[in-house]
Amino acid sequence: DEPLPHAPPAAGAPGAARPESDLLRHREELAALRDVLSRRQVPDSLTCPISCDIMLHPVVAGDGHTYEREAIEDWLPTGARAAPLTRE
Repeated sequence: DEPLPHAPPAAGAPGAARPESDLLRHREELAALRDVLSRRQVPDSLTCPISCDIMLHPVVAGDGHTYEREAIEDWLPTGARAAPLTRE
C-alpha cells in the first residue's frame, strides 16, 4: 500500500507556497528553457523531411533519401508517384 499524499499547508501557514511566487518561478524556468531550445539547432540530416521531426527510426527509401520509418510507411499507401522530398 502506498502512503496517502500529505495535504499542502494552508495558505498563509508556515511552509505554504505563495501561488504568485510559484507562478513567477515557473515562468522564469519556462523562459530559460525556451531560450535553450531556440539556440539548439538540429542538422537537416537528422530531421525527417515528411514529419519535420528528429528521426528515431531512419530508413533509406528507394529515392535514396532518409525518412522516419513511420512517416514514410504512412506516405507510401497514399499512392503518390512522386518522391516525398523531391516531388519527382
